[in-house]
Amino acid sequence: MGAVQQEKNIELKTYTYYEPDILQIENIYSPTEIKTNKKNGKKRETGEYNLEYHLKITSPEMQKMVNLLRLKILELLDVKENFGKSGIFYRTIKGLEKSFARLEFRKKWVWLLIREPYYKSDIKKIVKDVTSNEWGYKGMIKFTPDSDVNYIFNLVK
Repeated sequence: MGAVQQEKNIELKTYTYYEPDILQIENIYSPTEIKTNKKNGKKRETGEYNLEYHLKITSPEMQKMVNLLRLKILELLDVKENFGKSGIFYRTIKGLEKSFARLEFRKKWVWLLIREPYYKSDIKKIVKDVTSNEWGYKGMIKFTPDSDVNYIFNLVK
């Protein structure tokens, strides 16, 4: 026995016994309680994530570049665009519905996560191997305003 098993749903309670038929139970810790996320003292907005939500994170130059790449990806056959909290991802809609690319937005650039860590067609060697991070995506590209959209798109498709 070398491994330690962790229980995920443990609650800590106190109880006080009053009279023969009264028992008071109080929660001290419960992992299912909803806690508000605060960042720098501000309450974080919750709601539906969409294209505008992600584009406003990055610069106007990057917004143009992202839209060029998005349009090329969406022209591919059987591709669906999905919006999540941390980015936009693209899936095939036939067969296994596998995600093949993901855009994660920063102020001056966008991380583009892709399926493979190496591509024979990547003669500029812009794909970084991130296999060890175990994100599901094995390759990552720093997509900047100076990037060649056509070159990157050829790696994605």
